[in-house]
Amino acid sequence: MVIVDGLDRLTNLAARRLSLFRIQLVTLLQPLLVIAIGMSLLDLPAGAPHLLAGALLVVAVAVGLWGTRDAPVAPT
Repeated sequence: MVIVDGLDRLTNLAARRLSLFRIQLVTLLQPLLVIAIGMSLLDLPAGAPHLLAGALLVVAVAVGLWGTRDAPVAPT
């Protein structure tokens, strides 16, 4: 419960200081970052399937966020 509250406060702080696009980008790439950090800490080799999956995730995020950087939050 304390961890969730702390993460919620960090998210609110980031939302006040960063653009929504950057927050979305970090949130969507978080699984890739966690896997990369875990593999480096455990000294696991990154094989072709891992690199392919990472590239696929990056492409999916790029396609999903395409054109949202300059889009208004609410239609005016």
